[in-house]
Amino acid sequence: MAKTEERLAHKQLAASESQVVLRGRDQCDAFRVLHFVTDRPIEVIVQWGSDIGQSDAAVISVARAESVCVYAAWWSIEVINLDAVNAAKVRVGVVDQHRVCEPYYETRHPSAHPVAASHNVPAWARAVRLDTDDQALMAAIIQLKDSAGTVRAGLTQSRLPAWIPLGSAATVEVTSQAAYRLVWRLDLL
Repeated sequence: MAKTEERLAHKQLAASESQVVLRGRDQCDAFRVLHFVTDRPIEVIVQWGSDIGQSDAAVISVARAESVCVYAAWWSIEVINLDAVNAAKVRVGVVDQHRVCEPYYETRHPSAHPVAASHNVPAWARAVRLDTDDQALMAAIIQLKDSAGTVRAGLTQSRLPAWIPLGSAATVEVTSQAAYRLVWRLDLL
């Protein structure tokens, strides 16, 4: 069984600070739920694996609280305070259990892209959502491209579902007349 200091951490991160807040290891692989609680928006980089290998890291956006479930013998959790002015209080805990979780990763794009801007699909993403100004959404265009650059789907506002399944997409191209964000739905298990 992992030691208590490997399963629970309370940290305060300065404005824009990045820090590995928790590393742990247990004797065998098991389902682990990782809990994150904060008073400021943060990004969490989760790495995990077993004695035979490791998975790609997952980047998760946390507004106030979030959980993820992984199958692992070891874990490493890095937290990035997204607040450029205030310190963030962060609590991280690891519990041996299985639970369905739907974490998200948000990428912010502060300027318009009247010409298509390309965004790589992050590891573990299975769907994406475009959020922008109502007027800009009317003219927004999203294209999903595979690794060869072939357009596999092209969507305009009239055909834009709440969540766009990514399938085999390697990049997402967005044409938008205003600032926007892409919210990626992650599926770690």
